[in-house]
Amino acid sequence: MKYILQCEDSIEGIFSAVYAAWELKYGHENTILQVLGTEQHNLELFSSYISLETDKEKAEKVINTIRRICSDDVYECLFRAACSDASDKADAIYRYVRVALIMGKNVRNHLTDPAVVRIMELSRAVGNAEHHYLGFLRFIEIQGNILLARFSPKPRLVELIMPHFADRFQEERFVI
Repeated sequence: MKYILQCEDSIEGIFSAVYAAWELKYGHENTILQVLGTEQHNLELFSSYISLETDKEKAEKVINTIRRICSDDVYECLFRAACSDASDKADAIYRYVRVALIMGKNVRNHLTDPAVVRIMELSRAVGNAEHHYLGFLRFIEIQGNILLARFSPKPRLVELIMPHFADRFQEERFVI
């Protein structure tokens, strides 16, 4: 029997599901994480679907554990992967965290593991998109001296690029 844990599409939602996967003890081979709203039309036979609530405390525990055992760099890589629009990102993060908690900070060098390779691909794709938008995002001035930038990237990039523009436009009012 497979257990498919469905979570909210956010870093807190995914890390809450990672915590729940350990807590429920169905076995790592039998547990799959899935972001809510993806692949609803392809339900698997002989699988139990469990919808999870986001728990910020549990997510923080996972984040702190990753930072303590691995490093901030590993967490940043996972954060970028969580911003991806890939449908398998939640399960990829779960598989990566399993390996990371064993390997520690050397996990990023363990490129023979498919989970590590997948997270590196997701993180790199989001990082490339972030770099692109930091260079090409343009603002126009609208009524009330507010700067407005319109964009609709596939990965969720606002969380990643906002600190750059907040530092750059400290005295301005702007909307992305």
